[in-house]
Amino acid sequence: MSTLNHRTTASSIVPDSASSLAEGQFYADTPFFQPTASIGATTSSSNLFSTVGHLLPLPCPLNANNNASTTVPLVYCDTTASGRCQIGVESWMRKKVTPYLANTHTTTSTTGSQSTAFVSESRQIISESTSARITGKASLDIVLFTGSGVTSAVTKLLSFLPKQNVGIMTPIMIVGPLQHHSNLIPWRESNFNIINSPLNSEGLVDLEALRILCERFKGEENKYCTWNAASNVTGEVLDLDGIVGVTREYGFKNFVDYASYAPYLPINVNKPGSEIDAAFISPHKFLGGPGSSGVLIVKKEMIPQSSPVVEQSGGGTVFYVTSNSHRFLSNRVERNEGGSPNVPSLIRSGLAFLLKRKIGQEYITQTDSRRRSQFEDFVESQCPNLVLLGKSKNSKNYLPTFSFLLKSGTRFLHYNYVSILLNDLFGIQSRGGCQCAGPTSQKLLGLGLSENDIIQEALLNKNEVLRPGYTRLSTPYYMSDETVEYVLEAVKFVCDYGALFLLEYRIDLRTGEWRHKTRVGKPLGKERVWLNNFELNNLEGGEIEKETRPEQEVYRATLKNAEKLVQDLKADKRRVEKTLSMSKESGLSEQYEGLRWFLYPREAAEIIKTTGGENYVEDGIVEGIVQPGKVVAQQQQLENEVSDDEGKTYPFREAEGHEGEATREELKEGFEEEEITHRCVVWDGEEWAPIAEFLEAKVAPPVAPKPKAVAGKERSAVGLKGNEKKPARGSENWTQGQAVTTTTVPVTTTLAPTPTSTPAPTPTPTPTPQHPQTKKKKPKRPPKKLLKKIGEAMMQWKMIKEGDRLLLGLSGGKDSLTLLHCLLDIQKRAPVKFEIACCTIDPLTASFDPSSLIPYVESLGVKYHYVKEAIIEKAQTAGPGGKVVSSLCSFCARMKRGLLYTTAREGGYNKLVLAQHLDDLAESFFMSAIHNGFLRTMKANYQVGEENLWVIRPLVYVRESMMRDYALEMSLPIVNENCPACFEEPKERARIKKLLSKEETLSPSLFDNMRRTLLPLMDKDLGDECREFSERIINAGRREHEILKGGEKRKEDLEEEKKNVSLEDFSLEELEEEIGRRKEAKRIKVKGTFCTVEGTCEMFE
Repeated sequence: MSTLNHRTTASSIVPDSASSLAEGQFYADTPFFQPTASIGATTSSSNLFSTVGHLLPLPCPLNANNNASTTVPLVYCDTTASGRCQIGVESWMRKKVTPYLANTHTTTSTTGSQSTAFVSESRQIISESTSARITGKASLDIVLFTGSGVTSAVTKLLSFLPKQNVGIMTPIMIVGPLQHHSNLIPWRESNFNIINSPLNSEGLVDLEALRILCERFKGEENKYCTWNAASNVTGEVLDLDGIVGVTREYGFKNFVDYASYAPYLPINVNKPGSEIDAAFISPHKFLGGPGSSGVLIVKKEMIPQSSPVVEQSGGGTVFYVTSNSHRFLSNRVERNEGGSPNVPSLIRSGLAFLLKRKIGQEYITQTDSRRRSQFEDFVESQCPNLVLLGKSKNSKNYLPTFSFLLKSGTRFLHYNYVSILLNDLFGIQSRGGCQCAGPTSQKLLGLGLSENDIIQEALLNKNEVLRPGYTRLSTPYYMSDETVEYVLEAVKFVCDYGALFLLEYRIDLRTGEWRHKTRVGKPLGKERVWLNNFELNNLEGGEIEKETRPEQEVYRATLKNAEKLVQDLKADKRRVEKTLSMSKESGLSEQYEGLRWFLYPREAAEIIKTTGGENYVEDGIVEGIVQPGKVVAQQQQLENEVSDDEGKTYPFREAEGHEGEATREELKEGFEEEEITHRCVVWDGEEWAPIAEFLEAKVAPPVAPKPKAVAGKERSAVGLKGNEKKPARGSENWTQGQAVTTTTVPVTTTLAPTPTSTPAPTPTPTPTPQHPQTKKKKPKRPPKKLLKKIGEAMMQWKMIKEGDRLLLGLSGGKDSLTLLHCLLDIQKRAPVKFEIACCTIDPLTASFDPSSLIPYVESLGVKYHYVKEAIIEKAQTAGPGGKVVSSLCSFCARMKRGLLYTTAREGGYNKLVLAQHLDDLAESFFMSAIHNGFLRTMKANYQVGEENLWVIRPLVYVRESMMRDYALEMSLPIVNENCPACFEEPKERARIKKLLSKEETLSPSLFDNMRRTLLPLMDKDLGDECREFSERIINAGRREHEILKGGEKRKEDLEEEKKNVSLEDFSLEELEEEIGRRKEAKRIKVKGTFCTVEGTCEMFE
């Protein structure tokens, strides 16, 4: 078992520095490290692999130790983005380098000379490590330090290329399939004619097609190719030798981005037959490389010696400067590294290459290949819901870089959530997103040009949460075997229990970030490290905090804590119920909901409630716009299994003796056009089946994106035809009420052998198939929690008394139908006796037909008033001058409420029951505040005028989700069509609903707090008082304004005018108040200041 600071040392021999100096090189006398023995492949643990911060205790927001402080070990797995500081390099820098740091533009001092020597030696080390020839007469290349990585190197190279002038043909640039943005965007923005390299069926560069492409530009002068040697997404390694060999035959110059490749594989920019014209390297990605400089290796012929680089002219680039002229240095290195160099970063670049050389290429290659195979084999056998992007067929052609998605239900866990959960539970540092490689990532996620256009539009409209991506981590050669096993166990844990922990996290829809509920708005919690805490007198240097326990012991304790958390979360049933009560609104607009590919906490709660906490996956079904290759392949296989087998024929027989063979499509067409009757039977390979059953057995598999269920549209399973014609009003249709469902219809298909293998027997007489009857569920008592909330509201607001006669406004929606069942249940158990009846207003429109409620209500034994009124028709002439009303929605609402009042009065009912719930009240509150400027919401219990009729709302404490769940469970006959008059208000209400839903993702207690906030406003008297108070203040301000608007009049004139102001418009109460005010004017003192029109202010009495 290895520990943090106990590793076996070994290294490889460092070649001697070249005897001749490179261009711009002054000193290269002493190597950084003395030559040592090779590490070979003798061990996986070495002091060379000790990194700064490994196993550093990090605070964990998830706690299984009764609020005791819990930490997790820092395990860095984002090495594709940045390497780690190596302890030996940091020690060498502190002891041997920093004491001698100075500017390299001088050699007359010890520090200046030594710094210059350091930089020169660093350049020499890099050239030796890449086979670049920078010394002697055979020199071909220049090694330049530039910026911090590839982006700066590409920009530098662009400055060397011929400038694009009007009339000159646009240069050709062939780009590879693995491009990072740094090696793609600059070329696009520099007026190059970008051509994507041709690929074969396996996604690799097609060399023959590439040869044909190059042939097209055989006579062109400015033609280039740029490649990424390895993918920073999948770890795939490009066949550079073969590709560059082809392009060089046709005179193309080849530029290669080695950023993800260089830390692990050898570079040879002068390999015969596949020479590289320019290489971009990011040493900061190496072990020991953070803080280093970017490197550009370029052929000397590409840098004209006579033409200076204007972009970086200045100090260190000139030979001599006079008052009216200057001369540049002829040395290409010095001329292109102007300004004061960042000496420590240049030295770190050389040290990073040197450290890699000491470890040994053979050991690195073998270890990385083994780590790649280990990860792939593990997830294939242990993580069935992990979709690995770009899975390799040969681990030797892939680096240990892994990008993946985790599936749960019919969606994926959001990549940012997976990353933050790995961080919070295990201290594993990974990354979520597209890793600055958009085209590669989109291809892997199954996104084409049309899908990208839709996503880009959604992102421009501030739906950042929809940005597609994945989680990426790496297991490089310098990671110990124990650490790799820990990472694998952590990934498996998240695969198994990711949905369970989702209930503890909140998403910010504006940024797409997930945080633990205790860290919303505070990503680092209280443990953030502040630069401002630096103390001037802190001269200790200090040691970095580190873990003293062995790695395995730390890892075992962390995994054990995670397992304990799982048990605690499974035992806490309240978490699930509370999450299920959250709004089902996604916070996304209707047009973008179909793009959503990730799971919400409420959907995770539904899975947990079903499985008890284990993950659940529906194979072959995935919702949303992200369709990675593996999932697409599964769906394609499923589609093939249930396809219609084009050309395949099936024997069939009609009752009239008509028989023959036909394809499924022909049978379907004949059945729909009534050429074949329902008495026809078809041989499916096993038995004779009625044609209706035969055709229904083939259900196309669901595909994404899946449309969201919206009011006014019938929702169907994805991939199936919906929007069937609604039957006309009639009693024969009353019992066929449809329930709204939001679950995906599973594929249920039975495959049979090909019928040609077995002759079809003569069918026995088959009775006429009967149409299946809809099975009614036995009424089930509403949930106790729902009844408790209703009972609480009834008692607090004294809604029902002995002998009350209730009339429930039954619209046919989930809320009113659920309330009906709750009232019936309460009626059986309540200590007071009351009657229940229902009333539905039918506006007689084609789009809203509640007639299916008649037999359902009567089957419950409830008296039912079904009122028909052509409301929309009347609205056409009810406006001023016999014209259409200005607001159809308001007119319809008033008409319906008036009809309900009339029905209640005529029927002798004293309580009108309405089914608005807490969500409705919260939305109304915000709509009133935003559009009307009043603190107002729906009332819980109020009297209509002076008559004996009260309006009560028993659901004012109940969340909408509770009614939805009960309606779905009971398959209530919901009438989900919308009245055509309801447009603007529902749209505005929908916007408010999404606004609240977004906030609820960050603050789960939002509606509990809203309930307490709205409690006073549910009372009619207080609501009226608030309105009267606001009006009184506003009116008082208006009168005061009328008094003061004189402008040029002085204070005395204003006071006189105030005394003579007309009182005609005053009410009696206001008149008495004004007379009293004038009588007491001299004795009244008002706190504050009085400001005149001249701008002076003074106290007045």
